[in-house]
Order: sequence, then structure tokens, then C-alpha cells
Amino acid sequence: VFMPQLKLVRIHAYQLSPRRTATTPAAVVGGKFPISTAIRNSLDDLFVKSGLATQAEVDFRLSAGTTIGTHPVRRLLLRFSFGRATTAAAASQELSEKLADSMDYRSPPALLMMTCLENNAQRRTIMWAFPQESGFQFRSDTAGARIRLLKDIFSHSSRLRKAAMFEGRSRRSGFASGRIIDHQAIGSSGAGADYWVDKFLECQFALSGIMGTRRLAGYLRYAHGALRDQADKDQVFSTILAIRTSPTRYWTYQRVANRFLAGA
Repeated sequence: VFMPQLKLVRIHAYQLSPRRTATTPAAVVGGKFPISTAIRNSLDDLFVKSGLATQAEVDFRLSAGTTIGTHPVRRLLLRFSFGRATTAAAASQELSEKLADSMDYRSPPALLMMTCLENNAQRRTIMWAFPQESGFQFRSDTAGARIRLLKDIFSHSSRLRKAAMFEGRSRRSGFASGRIIDHQAIGSSGAGADYWVDKFLECQFALSGIMGTRRLAGYLRYAHGALRDQADKDQVFSTILAIRTSPTRYWTYQRVANRFLAGA
């Protein structure tokens, strides 16, 4: 994370609906909008309170024939962050279309907000996906109480919200990894999200620190529940106890398997 005095240079926002399983895909609408003090302060406050800068780390997933320089999502993020206004608009539109195509009926419509901040040659791009919710608006006057149902609300405090942050310079080492918020994906098992991390960002979790520990715990818990033989269950349970009491601070999955587990 680089210096905190960052200049907000652009904000784009798009309203989108899940399209991956839709028979009639809905159009994604939105684009660039003016930077206001109220929106800037609200997003700054959300950034701090969410702890996005220290959340789970992800790396771009590289398949056969793909390098970090040719990764499609990274290239779009660089175009949005460093390109001219028209280039940035095209890149953000493409990213919003990709998000809509990554979501299915299990996810609510969402508002995708993309911000780009700069500090000299460095840029930071943050993407927030706020789910659509309904709410009541209450008013009271001389005529009495009035309640109005609002359906076009996008919640920035919902646990269904998503976020991703990438930063750096426009070079090979920049925008190579990022931080994400996805409370649905990072549960006790640490399994990857079906659409935000995997399909939309085309990333994978970096196996370090808390995320690595959560994923190991999830794998052991899953194995214990899936096994039928009591001796095998006891072996996994003993492994969990041994890791917790071991003075060793750093493990690899292979080391855990070789040291504590035997058989299939």
C-alpha cells in the first residue's frame, strides 16, 4: 500500500443484472460520473472500515499460453487506470459486462463502482460491487406517518458486497496481485468464490498467512466429514491436534500430508 495522499481521478458506475443463466440478458447501463465530495468521503470511509488494504490476497490465474502481461482482466484494469478517458470508459464497460456474464440467478442485481486514484506514477483501482436491496423510507409530518418502499437501493454495508483492489505502476510488476473482500467466499473453508474471484477476476487466492491457514483447516474438515472409516477419521483428527500443538509455524500441504497422513 503506497502513500495515503491519493488523488481521485475517475469514477465509473454500472447497474447490472446476472446474465450467465438468463434467457434474455439485460443490458448493462452506466459510465463515468462527476466526482463529488460526498461520494469521495463515503468511499474513503468504506475503504478504511472494510480493511480492504489488508484483506485476502489474490493473484491472477495464468493458464497455458497466458502470461501476466496478456492476462485479460489485468489488461482491462491497466487500461482503466492509465488510459485516456475513452480508453478507460471502454475498459470499464467491458469489465462490467464481464461481471454480469459471470453472475447467475443466485446473485442479486448489483451496482459496480470503479474508482481510480493516483499518486505520481502509481495508480490504485478499486472495484466495489454493491447488491441491490429494498428498504423503507419513513417520513412524518402534520398529516401523519408515511412509509414508502424503495427498490432501487444498492447497499454498501451488506455482507453480500464484493470488492477488489489492484495498485502499482504501468509495468510488469504493477497490478500483478490484489486484495479482495468476499464474505461468501472466505468462510471457514476459504474456498474460492464461484464468480467474483474465479469467473470475473480470473484470480486465485494467494496461499499465505490467514488464507493458507483457513484453506488447510477447510480441507481437513472436509476430509474428516467425507471419510467413512473411523480409523481414517481418527487420523485426520489427530493431524488437526498435532498441527495446533506443533512449534512449527510454517507448513506446506505436502509437508502436512507426508508427516501426519498415511494411506489413501
